Amino acid sequence: MNQENCNRTAIYAIKGYLYQFNHSILSILNANDCQSIEIEGIEDIDIGDITEKNAIQYKYYETREYNHSVIKPAIEYMLQHFSQNKNSELNYSIYGNFKMYK
Repeated sequence: MNQENCNRTAIYAIKGYLYQFNHSILSILNANDCQSIEIEGIEDIDIGDITEKNAIQYKYYETREYNHSVIKPAIEYMLQHFSQNKNSELNYSIYGNFKMYK
């Protein structure tokens, strides 16, 4: 891999971390006093209160158009966690940023 490709890879990784960070900060700022927030818990951010808990995954793929196979690993992890915790009242969400279709 040449130097230019390495630099782009780092840029996209940093953008992905910032995408997740920004969503996490917004979730914290929008949370009420009864909600708990855990970063990098079950998913990227877990938000819960006495009645429900939400596990949220963020994916950033600026250079790739949406395709089911792109988010497959994240969905598989969620399904595996769900199958091991069927009695929990956990809600799973996934948010993604993808390249726009032309």
